[in-house]
Amino acid sequence: LLPFLIGGAKEFYAMTIAAHTSAHIRGDALSVTAFLLRQFNYSLPSAGQAAAIGLGFGIGIWHLARNSKNRGLRTLPESWAIAFGFSILFGKFAFCNYYGLLMSFWILAEIWDGVTIPNGPENLQPST
Repeated sequence: LLPFLIGGAKEFYAMTIAAHTSAHIRGDALSVTAFLLRQFNYSLPSAGQAAAIGLGFGIGIWHLARNSKNRGLRTLPESWAIAFGFSILFGKFAFCNYYGLLMSFWILAEIWDGVTIPNGPENLQPST
């Protein structure tokens, strides 16, 4: 999200924060927020949603900082999955395509298992 924030903080706030916080919960969404609305007619407050999403991003950043040295490059998509997973689960309009994105992060983590970030310059050899 940082490139969008740097590109225009005012526009980022208008399109990312204000648009989402002012939107109504979609009752047909596949999220905890929509489930609470459908089953109990309870609308999770925006502050609760923001807290859950912020917690997810915090855990994702913590996971990346704590585990990237031992687990390698796979911690990057794992961190994305944690951060955006909270956003999807507690957001207002998560549908199947959102869960497809979430699954792609886990697939990337499996593909990148054992891949490490080199500490020094690579020794590239010409292909034969």
